[in-house]
Amino acid sequence: MRERHNDNPTPLTRKEISTSFWKMMPGIKILDYNEHDLIRDVCAYFKVSEVTIRDKKRTHKREIMTPRQVCIYLIVHMFPDLIYKDIGAMFGRDHATVTHTVKTVNELKFSDKHFCYQLKEVTELIESHILKKTEIPVEK
Repeated sequence: MRERHNDNPTPLTRKEISTSFWKMMPGIKILDYNEHDLIRDVCAYFKVSEVTIRDKKRTHKREIMTPRQVCIYLIVHMFPDLIYKDIGAMFGRDHATVTHTVKTVNELKFSDKHFCYQLKEVTELIESHILKKTEIPVEK
């Protein structure tokens, strides 16, 4: 973790905050959950294949666009150390598409109740999978 000086404070990254939090919780260990696990979980929720949402073909079919948008949005927020260019490349897109997707999802969260419900459900699914990959010691 980088040093922090009082005369030049820099904000902590989410990763640094998370690392600090888990250091304060001895015995609790988060096992690996990465962006590929997230994509797998989102695809399972929407019942689409990873190949389909990673396809470079441009499609405006809602059943393909929605899972792709949700994946991109959640990856941006859950893995802040990944740059937009790399996130876009996972789906055969560029950084501008990632920026547009984040903006679109933020708008849909407030204008489309069904989309908001889906986003909430898939987020809860992912959180449950992360918790399953977390080892919490049992007191004897």
